[in-house]
Amino acid sequence: MQNPSSLIARRRHGPEPLPPSERRTHTISVRLNPTELALLDAKRGRLARGEWMRAALLNRWPPVAPKPIAVAQWRALARVGSNLNQIAAAINSARFSGASLPSVADIREVLLALRSTLLAARTGEETDEEIDQETDP
Repeated sequence: MQNPSSLIARRRHGPEPLPPSERRTHTISVRLNPTELALLDAKRGRLARGEWMRAALLNRWPPVAPKPIAVAQWRALARVGSNLNQIAAAINSARFSGASLPSVADIREVLLALRSTLLAARTGEETDEEIDQETDP
């Protein structure tokens, strides 16, 4: 009689094994001086040294999480989004009622404010609107 445990497939933990052609079987050793090691450690961030060197060789970098936008920039962006929604609502209601549409200058002003907010969020700088609010008494 056969052992019942041999009939049940063993559950494997962890990732599936790589196909034989992709298995990493070669090891290299690199000697670095303290300055080079410090540079490697500074560049690799949270990656292990070997992972970073493989990523550098293959130019396959892990995705980088975007920096969070500051609360003031989120608020400014929310105001601009609200203004855009109001313009869209005005355009839609004007289309059905025959009323006049917002001027191109008004739309341009809102779009420039949105652009300023997005650029400030990307670079971490304050928007023109935030600077104006800080300087107003």
